[in-house]
Amino acid sequence: MTRHRNNHVSPSEIEAVLNGHPSVSDSAVFGVPHPEVMEVVCAVAAVNGEDVIILLVEELPQEADFTKKILQVTGEELKDYVNSRVSEDCKKVRGEVHIWESIPRNPTGKILRREIRERFLQGVKNK
Repeated sequence: MTRHRNNHVSPSEIEAVLNGHPSVSDSAVFGVPHPEVMEVVCAVAAVNGEDVIILLVEELPQEADFTKKILQVTGEELKDYVNSRVSEDCKKVRGEVHIWESIPRNPTGKILRREIRERFLQGVKNK
């Protein structure tokens, strides 16, 4: 749970919106301390490397070229995506959105928010 001003914000609600983006495979949302509003909502997203387009047709032309389309998305685009889909002002992502290769989880699948937040604050990208 993060706090923006006097509002409690559930990270899982924002993660559900962020995971709805076609380029995002996983995400983690957390609060980062801010002197004026207690915490700002920040996020880390793991992006699908490739989007495979499958066409179902009866006969394929000989010259058909099936290539993989690489989806490229920026943190700002993801931030705008979330902010356009959340209704409450306190749930808007005001901090940064970083793109990592994967979201750290423990063996049971729980997001390691403390570890992510520490890396985020140190400015270290996921390796």
